[in-house]
Amino acid sequence: MKNVKTFGKVLVPKLSFWGKAVESFDCGMDAEINSWLASNPDITVTETKQSMTGGSWQPAKLVISIWYQ
Repeated sequence: MKNVKTFGKVLVPKLSFWGKAVESFDCGMDAEINSWLASNPDITVTETKQSMTGGSWQPAKLVISIWYQ
């Protein structure tokens, strides 16, 4: 039986005066996912998917789905 865990963040990058990003665009998702994986060492990841919405007029939202057994 496959299970799924989803992670989502609204990406609102902090920009410098010149419009260059001053922090990473993952907004901490990398650390959050790694922490979840570390706290669940008995699972086997079978598939990952990512999706992004928004953009031009709204902040982008990133969703990462991790399928596991």
